[in-house]
Amino acid sequence: MPDKVCVICGKDFFARLTRIRTCGTPCRNRLIAKEKETKHMRLKKCVVCSAEFSVRASDWDRQTCGKECQFQLSSSKQTKQIACTCKTCGKAFTKIPSLISEIGEDYCSKECWYARNRTRVTRNCECCGKAFHTPPSQMYVRTCSLECGYKIRHVNTLEPVRCECRLCGKEFFEPPSRAVSRIYCSKECQETDPCTKAEKSRRFSGENNPCWKGGVGIPSVSGSGKAYRRQSHAKENAKSNARRAAKLQATPKWVDFEKVEEFYILAQRISAETGVIHHVDHIVPLMGKTVCGLHWEGNLQILPGRDNLSKGNKFNS
Repeated sequence: MPDKVCVICGKDFFARLTRIRTCGTPCRNRLIAKEKETKHMRLKKCVVCSAEFSVRASDWDRQTCGKECQFQLSSSKQTKQIACTCKTCGKAFTKIPSLISEIGEDYCSKECWYARNRTRVTRNCECCGKAFHTPPSQMYVRTCSLECGYKIRHVNTLEPVRCECRLCGKEFFEPPSRAVSRIYCSKECQETDPCTKAEKSRRFSGENNPCWKGGVGIPSVSGSGKAYRRQSHAKENAKSNARRAAKLQATPKWVDFEKVEEFYILAQRISAETGVIHHVDHIVPLMGKTVCGLHWEGNLQILPGRDNLSKGNKFNS
């Protein structure tokens, strides 16, 4: 005859040890999980019926003991209404907050809302003085017709200011808000003006050039005033790596690096004294089309940045 009863499933079983309480491993695992869960159980009081109930750690925010009390709690929160007064009929009414967005809190029903818009307000036109009617929702209308509206708009518009182009001397008219900033009559005059080219060259040449600071794909202006655009990252990296490799291959073992460094120091000194960017240029280009030179002190010279950029990799013997 079985001498024990399983505390989980109630099945009778034989056991040699007195401390065994389950009939097998599945029931034992269920018993362990149940005992662990009871350690984190919390006793709470229902906010609706005041009955005590226990909850798990994941349900500590629970306020009710069951679904019925939960429904009562949610319905009590939704039935809180706001006192309002209808603008059309003057009737006092209450409304649920969720319905205020449908027809507004100023009207007791849609009929009053529509009736409010059907009532017309009589006003005088600001242009011709004629009486006209509009619903309350269109109180922003100031004139009786579009023609009167265009007349008011034309009267309120400020007169244009006469301007003179700085390059060609042509006269043109602009609104007062733009007359101060407009110097040229067209974009062609602005681009062909030598003053504009000199200003762009000063702002974007040398260290001020955003492309030299790592920007890629943005419009820039070279030292000669010519606009250009950098290529993609991949092409620019390939180009710089090819020049670095060519410079290493073109450097002989007998080069005097101290004299080469003196050229770069002298170029920086001249740039600081004159205010014009100077570069260290290779007389015979390292990557020329017809001939390639070496990277040593006898093949170096100092040139202004504009002349160096315009020279490129050409060699004039």
